Amino acid sequence: MTIAIKFRVYCTQTKYGETVKVTGSGPELGNWDPANALSLYTNEDEFPIWRAGIFIDRERQPDLNNMDYKYIISHKDKEDTYWENFSGNRSISLNSGGELMI
Repeated sequence: MTIAIKFRVYCTQTKYGETVKVTGSGPELGNWDPANALSLYTNEDEFPIWRAGIFIDRERQPDLNNMDYKYIISHKDKEDTYWENFSGNRSISLNSGGELMI
């Protein structure tokens, strides 16, 4: 089963050259590897809202019921990655199917 997920996050901590990304437990989110994370996008009119959409194949997930994730900030010219200050992981239920707005 394929699930469409739309990420939308409010983030004012980014500086020029930085990008908000989502990394997590599934291959579509990079399997916790920031280099393979999903990049979110913004523009002058929408900042500080960052967004992106992705299709998740539920059968490819380590856990068929949930996908854990975190938001990170990375810089295009540096290897530094800043992980969100959130205790534990965020989680998406994959049981509902269809389309999810996060």
